[in-house]
Amino acid sequence: MDSKLIISGILVFLLLVSGMWLSLLGRPLNTIIFTFHKLLAVAAIVVLVLAVLKMMKGVDLHTVEVWFVVLSGIFLLLSFGSGALLSFESLVNNFTRMVHKLMPYLAVISMAVTILLLSRKT
Repeated sequence: MDSKLIISGILVFLLLVSGMWLSLLGRPLNTIIFTFHKLLAVAAIVVLVLAVLKMMKGVDLHTVEVWFVVLSGIFLLLSFGSGALLSFESLVNNFTRMVHKLMPYLAVISMAVTILLLSRKT
């Protein structure tokens, strides 16, 4: 298994744990944990994208792989965007909270399927 995939798995795990921790602490957001959570999000996305791009090189992609890559990207963007909205007290609402709680799990599942599909081709 590629080291980028292992690193991204660890980053995603830490990202989910830090997000749950932030949620449990409530408002006002703990600045240190919040900053750590944001940095983990950026690092996880960068490492995941690099790993998937590496796996896609020289592989004949079919429609299902392309759809899962796109779906994963959408889930990641929605996770990132809803998290950004939640960082502003005035933009917090139940819908945004629900999206931010659901999207990371959908992104993890979608990325896992994407990686599984791509790993079968290499």
